[in-house]
Amino acid sequence: MTDNRLNRATRAAVAVLAYRIREREQLPEQERVDPDLFALRFLTDMLGRGWRLTNARKPVPWTGNRQPLDPETARRGAELVRRRLGLAHPERREQS
Repeated sequence: MTDNRLNRATRAAVAVLAYRIREREQLPEQERVDPDLFALRFLTDMLGRGWRLTNARKPVPWTGNRQPLDPETARRGAELVRRRLGLAHPERREQS
């Protein structure tokens, strides 16, 4: 989900929750739903709209000092992939 969609979804969820809280507070005290039930209903409604709880992910530690591949290693890896895929080596294809 892009940041823009996430921000839009967050703003929409906050607006709905604020509306429901204001609506609840206008009721007489004895008619108000228990806060735990109110919260449960809100989360159940959000789940019904496709919202999902997700675990936070640890950031990937990118480093700027990665060493380039050894050209011989890259050549061998490419050759293995070509063989596995049944492709001819470009130099051998030209000779045919």
